[in-house]
Amino acid sequence: MRLRVLPVLMLTASVAGALLAASPVEEARKATRAEQVKACEIARWAAAQTLAGKPSSAPPSGATGVLAKPLPCFVTISVDGRRKACMGSFQPQHNTLAANIAASAARAVRLDRREGGLTREQLKRAAFNVTVPGERRRVEDLSGYPPANYGLMIEKGTKSAVLLPGEAKTTRWQLAEAKRQAGIGPSETVTAYVFRAVTFSERAR
Repeated sequence: MRLRVLPVLMLTASVAGALLAASPVEEARKATRAEQVKACEIARWAAAQTLAGKPSSAPPSGATGVLAKPLPCFVTISVDGRRKACMGSFQPQHNTLAANIAASAARAVRLDRREGGLTREQLKRAAFNVTVPGERRRVEDLSGYPPANYGLMIEKGTKSAVLLPGEAKTTRWQLAEAKRQAGIGPSETVTAYVFRAVTFSERAR
């Protein structure tokens, strides 16, 4: 009888552990101010490396605290208050947040050219934000999810776009801008997801 009960007890403990695991947002909220500053420094370093044509795969120093956890992220680069590039994912692509930050910043510089991209001359004036997104929730009605607190992801076929929390002032503009970025017509129906997030910010230099 004990041999039959033991696997059930082990499975229950495993499930309980999974349920108690902290979400990315909960983990990000534990970040100290020093870790938040370091996150933005890693993003800036990776962008500078990429602009100089140098490798940016390994952050300049060992990751500790929240930066050592396998958390997903988005890196946003702005110049003079205007977004120049943003890249990231909802699932971690590397073993640490630090490595995910470096990879996302490098990809933002290389691949996001919608606003002309970041240049070496603009780097000193640039401000870097690192956003750790939470779980996405599919919704039919966006009215109960203010864009100051909730990010938005939309998709239709192979087209998609993401706006992070705080990037829109109204839900109507948030949806319209997401469609514009994705190349989806204003009247087309899309699948929408909302999500919470924690953002580490850097002031422009």
